[in-house]
Amino acid sequence: MTGYLRLSSWIYARLVSVYPEDLRRDFGADMALVFADDLAAARRAEGLIGITHVWWCALREVLTIALPCQRTNPRILVPVASFAVNAMILGAELVFALHHPPSGAGPYKPLLTDAIRTVVLWPSVATALIALAISRTSTRGSITSLQLVSPSRERQRGL
Repeated sequence: MTGYLRLSSWIYARLVSVYPEDLRRDFGADMALVFADDLAAARRAEGLIGITHVWWCALREVLTIALPCQRTNPRILVPVASFAVNAMILGAELVFALHHPPSGAGPYKPLLTDAIRTVVLWPSVATALIALAISRTSTRGSITSLQLVSPSRERQRGL
């Protein structure tokens, strides 16, 4: 298995955790195995196009099956909402920047895929990971345990 296929399988195995617990418990290992087999077969048959197709199907399934089942789970909802909002905002900025390149920049022709990866994808993923960390730590303890109280309120409370 190539490094890309191994990484893809590892990422998909993490995505399986988004599915409902009973589905994950009963079929999670089989889902990961079928994904890895499909990915390897698609790579042999169609190369990058086949790999892209398998990933597209997997992500569509996550978006249509797994995430709707998790809509009340803040551990999933917060990072997904954060990613979506951040990607929309940065995507709009990227579209604006690509349609209005700086004047006098000479041969300013950014590669679209590099621009998307640099300006939209990485910041959106970073924001989603931060939101995931915050939502996971906030479920372990109350956010009020940080005791965010102003000094004047502390004096009133006798702290």
